[in-house]
Amino acid sequence: MKANNQKATGLAVLITAAAVLCGCGGSKPANGGVSFYTANSAADSMAIADYDKPAESEEAEGVGTWTAGKDETAQTSEKLVYRGSLTIETKEYENSVKALRDKIRSYNGIIESENEYEEGSYYLSNELKKLWSLSMTVRIPTERYEEFMSGGADIGNVISRSSSAENISRRYNDVSAQIEALEKQQKRLLEMMDEAKTIEDMIAVEDRLSEVQYQLNYLKTDRESMDTDVAYSTITISLREVRIYAEVNDTFFSRLANRFSGGFRSFGDTCGEVLLTIVYRLPYLLIIGLILFILKKTGKIPHFKKPAFLKRREKPEQKSE
Repeated sequence: MKANNQKATGLAVLITAAAVLCGCGGSKPANGGVSFYTANSAADSMAIADYDKPAESEEAEGVGTWTAGKDETAQTSEKLVYRGSLTIETKEYENSVKALRDKIRSYNGIIESENEYEEGSYYLSNELKKLWSLSMTVRIPTERYEEFMSGGADIGNVISRSSSAENISRRYNDVSAQIEALEKQQKRLLEMMDEAKTIEDMIAVEDRLSEVQYQLNYLKTDRESMDTDVAYSTITISLREVRIYAEVNDTFFSRLANRFSGGFRSFGDTCGEVLLTIVYRLPYLLIIGLILFILKKTGKIPHFKKPAFLKRREKPEQKSE
């Protein structure tokens, strides 16, 4: 029994040593949910800090790998995530949608999601015309992001354009360092698995190996997602069908003319809506009128007493002297 306890104790020491030597402590996980071993002594902290230090030959040649405490200039190339948005108006919706899809295809882009919906309607030559809108989220290769964002005139009237960039280099380097340390710990744990003499030893190593593999999978998925965001920029496009283009950088008199014509156009649309509503309700009005006419001729229209509050209050007669 004592021999087994000594073996278990020795195995625990080996696992702890493997975790320390592989540099799994000292850095906070980027994902915020995966925990790592923490250095428990000053010697452990020094071992972790010096773990990824490059060799003298590498430093002499200008080759450096990320380590805790190094300046950002020593890190790998910056990882930038670009995001943009475009708002485009068009008077020829079907042609613009086709032009937009062809443009995305020519840029080797990917359509992540899209939503088409009716935004309004109007009457033209007594015919109801619907106005459609299209919202789309696309991914464009980053090397062609600026080119795509500066275009859009071949699709319609671009009324707004916005762009932003996020530097994720620090987070990316943190995740990469943690993955490298965990891979080395995994390799060491596999070696310890082969060296295990008892079932208790194998179970202890397997438990820690499962934790390491879970952490590796989580971090690798996170890094792959960041690689995708860096390689493909995200652009949100809103394509709207309109009767008249928005006023962008127009003169006062042109805006005045547009408002004047727009007012008459709106008044005409309103009158058309009222007339069509009357025509739509006309059969019902005719039937109701016919019923009332018949009832009046037959004298069967009921007479209702006037409510008291509607009766005019009669003035009291003045007494004659």
